[in-house]
Amino acid sequence: MRKKIIWMLASFLMVMSLVVASCAPKEVEEKKPEKEEAAVAIQKAEEEEVAAPPEEMVKVTLRKTDGTTMEKMVERPKYGGTIRLQPLLSAMGFNVFAMNHIYCGTVYLTNEELICGDWSKGPAGTGENDFFDGFAGQIKFTKGWLCESWELPDDQTIIFHIRKGVHWWDKPPINGRELTAYDVAWSLNKHFSSPLSYVYASFALTGMSPTSVKALDKYTVEVKLPPGVQGMWLVCVGDEAYIFPENITELVDLNDWRNAIGTSPWMLTDFVRSVSETYERNPNYWQYDPIFPENRLPYPDKQICLNISDTSTAEAAFRTGKLDRYSGFTRESAYQLLKENPHLKLIKWQTSGVALSGNVANPESPWSDIRVRRALNMAVNKQELIDEYYGGDAVMLGYPIKAHKAWSAMYTPLEEMPESIQELFKYNPEKAKQLLAEAGYPNGFKTSVVTSAARADFLSIIKGYFANVGVDMTIEPLETGAWWGVWMGRKYKDMIYATLKPEHPYMFYCELKENFWDTSFWSDPRVDEAYTKIKKVLGIDDAEVVRIMKEITPVILESAWGVFLPTGYMYNVYWPWFKGWNGEFDICYNAQGRDRTFVWIDTALKKSMGY
Repeated sequence: MRKKIIWMLASFLMVMSLVVASCAPKEVEEKKPEKEEAAVAIQKAEEEEVAAPPEEMVKVTLRKTDGTTMEKMVERPKYGGTIRLQPLLSAMGFNVFAMNHIYCGTVYLTNEELICGDWSKGPAGTGENDFFDGFAGQIKFTKGWLCESWELPDDQTIIFHIRKGVHWWDKPPINGRELTAYDVAWSLNKHFSSPLSYVYASFALTGMSPTSVKALDKYTVEVKLPPGVQGMWLVCVGDEAYIFPENITELVDLNDWRNAIGTSPWMLTDFVRSVSETYERNPNYWQYDPIFPENRLPYPDKQICLNISDTSTAEAAFRTGKLDRYSGFTRESAYQLLKENPHLKLIKWQTSGVALSGNVANPESPWSDIRVRRALNMAVNKQELIDEYYGGDAVMLGYPIKAHKAWSAMYTPLEEMPESIQELFKYNPEKAKQLLAEAGYPNGFKTSVVTSAARADFLSIIKGYFANVGVDMTIEPLETGAWWGVWMGRKYKDMIYATLKPEHPYMFYCELKENFWDTSFWSDPRVDEAYTKIKKVLGIDDAEVVRIMKEITPVILESAWGVFLPTGYMYNVYWPWFKGWNGEFDICYNAQGRDRTFVWIDTALKKSMGY
């Protein structure tokens, strides 16, 4: 009882300080001592009274990708409780054959794919991959999910051996029957014959449609492919084509969430648009914990996803324990929260790279001259951006490969790059002016940049740097939807400020000038050749993927096709009772949400903390 009273007192002090701060002007808020008092009260309560229930640590033996074993002390997971997170993506619909599945956010949790990441190779296991950003283009970090294994008998064939004993949820009209190869073959064919589906748009339109997909028997699927795409197809489609029961679109209306049907650990039982998603534990889920093989997954009884679009409301929900994890914090708010609540935990992910770019293929554009592009890179004080704007929390070189642990084999640090590339990241306004003059712009030039409204303030800093070398840049902020439309339609007059996609070997098609992700319309035959090679060996020869990526990276950077800017972080703060999670964001090609298969809630610890 005394513990609870102390925690109630500490929580009251913290909440009251937040209420007072929210009603006061900023100048007053910064001087208020209540936040510090609340933090001291919480810390004192932790030190003197609130002791977490003892952890049950056990020694486990794990197998690494090279075949050797290692031992590790791991806390034994516990069953029960409810995980409370945000939806992966807001669901605008549920029929992935009738719309891009990024708009069908629930499908990430309700349906599964043939191939996914090997959880035991991530932080929860051997630690060979941080899984901050996928399988790092290396097949050794993946495993079969709905397929138990696969064969590549020739360079145009994949044979999937479907896992036995996987059952659909026990609900009409499928009523818990076993998954078969006929379900898989139907699903793959349906994806590739549905022009509005993500699989069709991403792979059929890039020449990766299979020539045939058929079930050879109840547990065997044969896929025949065009030449040169086998490896890419195996990994990308294997992890992106969600599997459904055969002919399900003829049996039910998939546009109704109540007809969701899958093999996943989470059964969708309630949905309120733009408010919440509720999932119940699948008691007959096929998968067991790879770290504790005797434990059937998942651990929690329920998962509730709260769709909170307002940042301040979402932060308040996290602070009061209504969310177990929140990834929408800014750097300042995340670190301030940890200062106030030292028992919280933080993991940060490097975000995708960003760049300003224009049409290098247009001879009338200044961007067509590499001297201009190099000049604009040198005009920006990128180290100052890291130090001042990002508070030191950013990576100078985060493109075309991220500086994450899993990508270290193919990542070349900036200091090891050729001097001509290093020069692009050094502040040198005098050299920039010289290059502009040589390119025929001794007095600079006028230009404009299209951006989302949220990024306009940051670009005002870049505008100042450009002005110092005579370049007058007008910022044109757009609402997010309009900005996406301009971007995807490639309708920007001069420049666009956009996220860079191709940080992964399997995303190399984004470097092709036909793709909207190539915001500069830049192309190079060496990059095209690298993409052709990667399509053949991805998912087959990890060493060759690493070699190709390491070799082509300097070619991409040397082109200076855009103004490459520092890469910041996304900040994930979570409560200590949210266990089994170590920052895993994506464990395969696009396997977001798969971490929710393995996490668990320490209900005793949560209760001891007053929640």
